[in-house]
Amino acid sequence: MDDIRNTSKSERNFLEKILYSLPLFKGYLERENRRESDRILREYIVENLLALKEKLLSITDSYLKKYGLESMNEINKLVNEIEALKNKIEFAPHGYSAFFDTTKIDTSHLDRIYEMDNEILNYVNDMLKKIDSMDSMPDRKSSETLLKNILLDVKNVVSKFDERNNFLKGIR
Repeated sequence: MDDIRNTSKSERNFLEKILYSLPLFKGYLERENRRESDRILREYIVENLLALKEKLLSITDSYLKKYGLESMNEINKLVNEIEALKNKIEFAPHGYSAFFDTTKIDTSHLDRIYEMDNEILNYVNDMLKKIDSMDSMPDRKSSETLLKNILLDVKNVVSKFDERNNFLKGIR
């Protein structure tokens, strides 16, 4: 995914260009732009987590037929973890403070939050690629190993997202 922060800069209208020239508004508008970029990126992450969950659910029938009911525990556990992660990201606080708040989040902090979200997106994209390789697994053991690796990736994303939230708490 392209860096949304740069795209939004290039699409400023005439009024925004005037407001950016005013020192009072420039900092506010930059923070607002970064907040919006963070929101868009997190929505995209949530969409990818939904796609990951749907892919997992779509393979459950073939997986069940191949390996039996006992094998479904790993998939169910992974689906539940992905759903919990999706909810955590979807309903997390934004990297933002309003114009008249006494606490302002510096643009460099907002950039760091955006970078953390981008790292999370990379993890999620890697998980999507791993799920795509599920059909080519030669046996149950290989499939279970792949599912365990994806579950470990989900836990790494949870840890990364907790780090992001702790970073936000530290600057408020």
